[in-house]
Amino acid sequence: LVIALAVLVVSTANWLVALLATATILGVMSTFFITFVASGWVLGMYECMFLQLTAGMAVDYTVHLAHAYNESAGATKEIKLREALTEMGVSVLSGAVSTLGASVCLFVCSFKVFYLYGSFIFFVILWAILWALLFFPAIMLTVGPAGEAGDIKIFRAIQTLLSGAAPAQVEPDSLEAVPDKPAAEVETKEGVLQS
Repeated sequence: LVIALAVLVVSTANWLVALLATATILGVMSTFFITFVASGWVLGMYECMFLQLTAGMAVDYTVHLAHAYNESAGATKEIKLREALTEMGVSVLSGAVSTLGASVCLFVCSFKVFYLYGSFIFFVILWAILWALLFFPAIMLTVGPAGEAGDIKIFRAIQTLLSGAAPAQVEPDSLEAVPDKPAAEVETKEGVLQS
């Protein structure tokens, strides 16, 4: 989880989004481990191998929603969350449904390793999608950042440089729209620009 938090901080350039996403991932893993114990599974060779995969599978849906929330241009938490769920919600849900369906097919296998693997995948994905679509949006609406809150300026500047996008250098008083002229003509202090 420490590595996941570090990667999220760097990739989102927002410590608050990273922290809330990591808390959600911790919830997914905790719920899965409770399911593991409640199911009566014991640690064997296969279970140890599959437990190593849980962290990687637990982060997927939450990270996609966190990234979409963070990249939204919305001014409020509500707008940012709506845009994140609109942009990524269907993809995240579709991915979970197809993975759950594939894991169900492994339940009928006669080899124990495939049955266990299917069970692990099913429960990790089930908890991951429930936490990502129920807990994460609720916590983002409650304490999530709006605007530039939580941004780490140096990481945001590096992201801008790496993306090749030039920062906006427009002065607000330098452009005035002229309502009587077509939208292609804009009047500046120096004269009329036509595009």
